[in-house]
Amino acid sequence: YQAGPTAIAVLALLKVGLDPNHKAIEDGMEYLRRHSTTKTYGLGLLCMVLRAFCDAKEKKARPAGKEKKRGKARKVHVCRLGSKDRKWLGDLVKLLRQQSGKGCWGYGGGSGEPDHSNTQYAVLGLRSAELCGQKVDVDLWHKVLKHFVEVQQKKGPAKVVETGGSGGMPRGWPYRDPDPYKKTGSTAGTMTMTCAGLASVLIAQDQLQSVSALRNDEKRTAFDSIRDSVQWIAKNYDRSMSRFLAASKNGELVNNGYLLYGLERAGVLAQKQRFNGRDWYQEGARL
Repeated sequence: YQAGPTAIAVLALLKVGLDPNHKAIEDGMEYLRRHSTTKTYGLGLLCMVLRAFCDAKEKKARPAGKEKKRGKARKVHVCRLGSKDRKWLGDLVKLLRQQSGKGCWGYGGGSGEPDHSNTQYAVLGLRSAELCGQKVDVDLWHKVLKHFVEVQQKKGPAKVVETGGSGGMPRGWPYRDPDPYKKTGSTAGTMTMTCAGLASVLIAQDQLQSVSALRNDEKRTAFDSIRDSVQWIAKNYDRSMSRFLAASKNGELVNNGYLLYGLERAGVLAQKQRFNGRDWYQEGARL
């Protein structure tokens, strides 16, 4: 996992607006070019880094005052990556496509059974690559959506209606179906994996919609899946977050960046400012 920690650091620096020509970025990118990977987590992160690097270059080249307008139809992306980086991104996408099973990824490089943690990073990476002009087969997005809809919990507890929603029941996802870290055959949902599942469904739906390839049956099943997973997160938010908030208040080190990042991706993609009436962004920022 040589690439992973540096990829996370470079991605964070780019996301907070550091100039793409800053020495820290240049050195980090050069390290990543020399230490690529075949592992799923790393592949996904590298795709995300290259997309962020491209965005930073585009923003720097944009004349002052010419900000992108939100809410408009997608325009053809003009990639500002160099030719070697564009080829590198294409190679990363090719590896992710080759290593995908039926819409689900394992650790990659010939090891590990498919799980929803690796899959989340593959999906995030492929989305970043496609937004950067790379071609991802429509069939792969169909498979991702089909996988997550099919392995989501079939039943949930009594109905809980999240603010702004209606009907449905809280249904989440386990690490794997069945989850090897639970009792045999268990499909109990977890917060991290339900955030991963929600983000993956939203991304697959969005990528299919962008090319008018989302079928009517997929619209219905995706709607139910998204509604129910949002309710699952709302129902379990207090239990998952309260102990971290309490620990932080007591001055203890809170070390669950994986959960916070997954929650942030799910909240942003689902356009949810609150879960169960609580501002996940503000609480996460305090941690």
